[in-house]
Amino acid sequence: MLLLYEDLMEYIEQVFGGKASCTKIVSGQFHSSFKVTVDTPRSFLLFKNSQWPEGVYVRHYYVYGS
Repeated sequence: MLLLYEDLMEYIEQVFGGKASCTKIVSGQFHSSFKVTVDTPRSFLLFKNSQWPEGVYVRHYYVYGS
């Protein structure tokens, strides 16, 4: 599945009902990675696999060394 930045932003707004900011981070040859910040009252849904299309993996983003 090819997930574009615009697709990701639109999906988040539709499914989670909030505004998101998105930054593409260094990725491998076979995947794309994004740091996504979402302002939504339904944040508990963000980490439920059933809320995302097949092939999407979501986890917490940690900043190391700060």
